[in-house]
Amino acid sequence: MTEFSKNKISRREQIEAKVCDILSEISSPTERIRSTAHLFGTARMAVLIAKKRGLDEDLAYLAGLLHDLRRFMTGISKEHGPDGAALAGSLLDSTGLFTKAEREMICGAIYFHSEKDRRHLPFDELLKDADILDRMLAVSYEKMTGADGERAKRLSLEFLSRS
Repeated sequence: MTEFSKNKISRREQIEAKVCDILSEISSPTERIRSTAHLFGTARMAVLIAKKRGLDEDLAYLAGLLHDLRRFMTGISKEHGPDGAALAGSLLDSTGLFTKAEREMICGAIYFHSEKDRRHLPFDELLKDADILDRMLAVSYEKMTGADGERAKRLSLEFLSRS
């Protein structure tokens, strides 16, 4: 990408392009599609939640887009929150377009997103909920158990009830 064209696309588009490049390296077409669907689905759910809760929609989108990228790259789930936060930080830094505070917000949410049984900052909770909401729409959320199941129940009341 030339310096001229780099400046013509948004920072969201730059990160999307980097994510798509990484996902294109997944050898299994099924896993590549599933991974892409989950990352972009979680990003969109994060925007929905950010709108409802008055949080930054652009940063929410990026946190959702990056949250499981490291796990999908490596196939390793253990410690994928902290490892994913490190990868996200380097991707964000590579653009030179994010402030330290923005980087910390996105990476902090990614770092803690697997800790569904613990409470963190509102932006961190947004990402946890976006992750669950995407899964709720992809599978029967009634089958979710533990902390994931509790979040799914709360989210179904917040987003799916008629009141």
